[in-house]
Amino acid sequence: MSKKKSTKRGKYEVFVLNDDTHSFGEVISALMEVCGQNRFQAEQCAVITHNTGQCSVFIDKHDISMEIYEDLVKTGLNCKIQKQ
Repeated sequence: MSKKKSTKRGKYEVFVLNDDTHSFGEVISALMEVCGQNRFQAEQCAVITHNTGQCSVFIDKHDISMEIYEDLVKTGLNCKIQKQ
């Protein structure tokens, strides 16, 4: 991730959404690789996503959050981003 100067103010939150396509292992691997979560964090997010339908996995400035969102989408995960 590059350190870009954010053009929009405020924090943005990235959510992973539950689907019937990806295994727990795939979600865990993507969260560890893209979001920098450790295994425990990624496992907990995968369980929360499975049980509730979504989980917040990243919060930061718009530009950085958008990069994370796009990288997660590239892995095939269903995601959404919204302003806090």
